Amino acid sequence: MRLKVTHVLKYLPLIGIVHAPIGMADTDNMAGTWDSITLSGNLDKLSPALHNFRWQILEQARTRDDSSQGMRLSENLLFGQLGYSMNEHASVWLGYMHD
Repeated sequence: MRLKVTHVLKYLPLIGIVHAPIGMADTDNMAGTWDSITLSGNLDKLSPALHNFRWQILEQARTRDDSSQGMRLSENLLFGQLGYSMNEHASVWLGYMHD
């Protein structure tokens, strides 16, 4: 086993040299934001029997600075989910995501 490890370590610098040009490639500077609003709660206000059921709505707006006209909205995500708490530490969720 020791011979196999030393054999692999012998070629490690060669692997680093092969990957160095990828790390030195030119990159474009691009800024952007990921804004998020999350609303969540449980359904026990509707009925005490629903105290284990949860809901969540999450909205994410993503912008990019890749246009000469400034920031633009590149993506808007909307999530809607319903969940059931099995105990204090575990829950099961089912939802929909619109992109």
